[in-house]
Formats: sequence, structure tokens, C-alpha cells
Amino acid sequence: MSLNSSSIIILVIFFAVFFLSLALIVWMLVSVMRQGDERRRLIISKACTNTFLVMIGYLILCTIEQLFIFGGGINPFIMLFILSIIYAVELFYYKRKYGG
Repeated sequence: MSLNSSSIIILVIFFAVFFLSLALIVWMLVSVMRQGDERRRLIISKACTNTFLVMIGYLILCTIEQLFIFGGGINPFIMLFILSIIYAVELFYYKRKYGG
């Protein structure tokens, strides 16, 4: 089996997205666990709350989808990736809003 240039490009893109998502997940966990002053705790609290609300909405949509399309299920890696992207955007927004 030989790899042509298009399959190599697809593999590179796949691994780039995979490692980016892993880095975002680790960054999210580390930023939540770090301690800081009151302003930092406020920023993290607001980002976590909004991320939680968005993920509840995502899970409700997935549940409704499962009612009509049988099988499949929720992929936990994709769910973590979506969670980490939403958290990163929320954290960036609140750091810009409250100074960080």
C-alpha cells in the first residue's frame, strides 16, 4: 500500500487537529486547577459556568438526535474537544473583559 500526496496531506491535517485538541484539553484542565487572586477566580468561574451551560445544551441536542437516529452515541473525545474550544473562547473573552 503506497501513500500518495493527498493521503499524506490528510494524515498531517488529522494529526495536527488531534494534537491541537489534546493541547487544548490539557490547557483547559491546568488553567482550572491553578490558583490565583479574586479576579482570576471570577474570570475562571464565569468561563466555567458559561461552558457548562453550552455543554448542557449540546448534550440535550445529542439526546434529541439519539431519539430519532438509533445507534451511534456520543464520542467522548469530540465532546472534550468541543468543551475545550468553548472554554478557551470563554476564558479569552473574560480575560479581555476583566483584564488578565
